[in-house]
Amino acid sequence: MSSAATAVQPRSAPVVQVVIVRFLEVVVFFGVGLAFASMLAYVTSHGYRGYDFQTFWQSGHDVLHGHSPYPRELPTAADRVTFRPFVYPAPAAVAMAPVALLPFAVADVLWAISSAAAVVGSLRLLGVRDWRCYGAALAWPAIWSSIDNGTISTFLVLGCAALWRYRDRAFISGALVAALVLLKLYLWPLGIWLLVTRRWRGSLAAVVLGTAGTFAGWAVIGFDGMRSYPRVLGRLTLLVGDGSYSPYALFRSLGASPRVAEMLMIAAGGVVLAAAVRLARRPGGDAVGFVLMIAASLALTPVVWPHYFGLACIAVALARPNLHAAWMAPMFMFVPAWSNEEPLLIGVEMLAFAAIFAWSARSLLLRPSAPACTSPAPAGFGSRWRPLLSKTPV
Repeated sequence: MSSAATAVQPRSAPVVQVVIVRFLEVVVFFGVGLAFASMLAYVTSHGYRGYDFQTFWQSGHDVLHGHSPYPRELPTAADRVTFRPFVYPAPAAVAMAPVALLPFAVADVLWAISSAAAVVGSLRLLGVRDWRCYGAALAWPAIWSSIDNGTISTFLVLGCAALWRYRDRAFISGALVAALVLLKLYLWPLGIWLLVTRRWRGSLAAVVLGTAGTFAGWAVIGFDGMRSYPRVLGRLTLLVGDGSYSPYALFRSLGASPRVAEMLMIAAGGVVLAAAVRLARRPGGDAVGFVLMIAASLALTPVVWPHYFGLACIAVALARPNLHAAWMAPMFMFVPAWSNEEPLLIGVEMLAFAAIFAWSARSLLLRPSAPACTSPAPAGFGSRWRPLLSKTPV
């Protein structure tokens, strides 16, 4: 009798373990994202307006009515509630014109839904098939900061994912790089990536389309503000750069002057860019070069808001398209929208995401010949959680 009872025990214990683990998976990788979505739906239905999306919608509205979206001058200080000037390149304002055809309340909701869909589409393009990775990414505070504020960061993630997927199609890759840079200038290192990986036709397409897009965008608004635009960007850095999460902000918080902080930022970012160029030239170095070019983009811009770090999901997806601790760690990286010039807060946030990019680059270097955008089917339970603690890619 006792032997029969003990014989059942080894088989019943794993079943209970499977049920518990799968329940926790649903809670962590589905429940958290659902809670965020429910909260966003609630506040939106009660009149909440995305901080950045108001600026985008208004810029498109201005273009439709023949006005320049740019402010005549920036204020002497950046009020965190009212400071919402449009400071993107002119093509971005033109791109927002179709959105502004919709009533703001409708456009706001559709933009939030599209932002979340952009994250899902990005992971699909990168070959991620493990549903838990989708749940983890959608629960990143960096991603939710973008969705909540109505920024374009999740669409930049989608653009980067598409660029990687179609990197060998010259016109598409060139058009994507041009579009990404026209929307956010700090992504210009991706053009360098096309060059150093010898995608000559893609590089040429990026230059031609980028030049044409720039001219067309400014032409639509009568070139109003084009000459003063570089000064606007410089003024913007002085107003909000210190309160962001960039290397520039870190050096400023440690007492450096704006000029010195800018030089130190360029030096630090230059190291990352040089490493990206060197590794991208190696056989099979496309992926690691791509990851480090994105890291260099973040290191070389003086203004980095928390939602910019959503680009790190590109690096994680390329390095590990199945569940890994790197997917989960950013879920706990909650930081205020403004750094308040606190060096510890800035340093911790930068170090955390620098570690993710470094880990991704190292993982890709360890398997240079493996396809970086394919994902195996989810493993059985016995090996389901082992990759979380693995130090080498599987």
